[in-house]
Amino acid sequence: MKVEITKQGYEKLKKRAPWLYQNELKIIPKCDPGTIADLIYKGEYVATAFINPLSKITARIVSFEKTNIDKEFFEIRIKKALKKEKNYRLLQILCDLSTPKQIFSQAL
Repeated sequence: MKVEITKQGYEKLKKRAPWLYQNELKIIPKCDPGTIADLIYKGEYVATAFINPLSKITARIVSFEKTNIDKEFFEIRIKKALKKEKNYRLLQILCDLSTPKQIFSQAL
C-alpha cells in the first residue's frame, strides 16, 4: 500500500520524526490497523510505516529505507535492541551508576 503525505509530513520525516498525524496524510486509507504502507511525497518514497486509520497518530515509522518488513527485519531489529540493552547494563555495572543521566549530565 502507498500513502501520499503532505508537505508538512514530508518536512517532519526529513528530520526523522517517528510518526505522522492524520492531517499529515493527504488521504486516510481504509485499512486494518497495523497495515504496512510506503509513505510517498510527490511520487518519491520517504518511509515505511504502520498505518492505523483509527488513531490520531496515523502513521508510525518503521524504516526510512525501502525494505521488506518481514520476520528477518524484526529479528535484526530485536537483536540490535538487545545488544544496546546489554551494553547499557554493562556500562551501569562498570560505572556503578543507577541511571545514564549521571553520565550524560557530567559529559563523561
